[in-house]
Amino acid sequence: MQNSLFSTPRFFLFLIAFVTTSALGAAYIGEYFFELKPCVLCLYQRYIFMVTLATALLGTCLSNAQKQISVIFISALLFFANFGTATYQVLVEKKILTLPALCRGIEINTQTQTFAQFQQNLAKAGNHIPCDQISFELFGISMAGYNALFTLLSALACLVIAMMLYAPLSQQKKAPCHDAE
Repeated sequence: MQNSLFSTPRFFLFLIAFVTTSALGAAYIGEYFFELKPCVLCLYQRYIFMVTLATALLGTCLSNAQKQISVIFISALLFFANFGTATYQVLVEKKILTLPALCRGIEINTQTQTFAQFQQNLAKAGNHIPCDQISFELFGISMAGYNALFTLLSALACLVIAMMLYAPLSQQKKAPCHDAE
């Protein structure tokens, strides 16, 4: 890779930060402008994006290129974790896996509960939908499906970029020092 601003580890860390911010922005726009309510697994995916964003931004503060490349590898692992969570959600949506208790929500029974219990359970339920309910689908693919594809490609891109950035550094270590004549 040629040594320019666009081939530095710091540039790619900012790119990772931009990509994760865009994904989070899309999720929040869907929720608040199009009233697409998230499920618990959707929120977990957002949390992983937030950790990825924070990791990438903290990585830009490092002065050592090797450490920055390590942060790109860590970002790849975080994207893989997000891919796993999104894939799990797709399998739950398709009824291939059973709906976990965490994703069922809270059953609210107005017949046997006091008003205080009803309010408490309603507050716990929050603004979430069950994880097997699909809020939005395009071409037969849910948002979780698109997120699985997006995060898999992001993880693979991070791995390729990190390896491309690391290769010249490892060659520099092996090459003997020659004084300028």
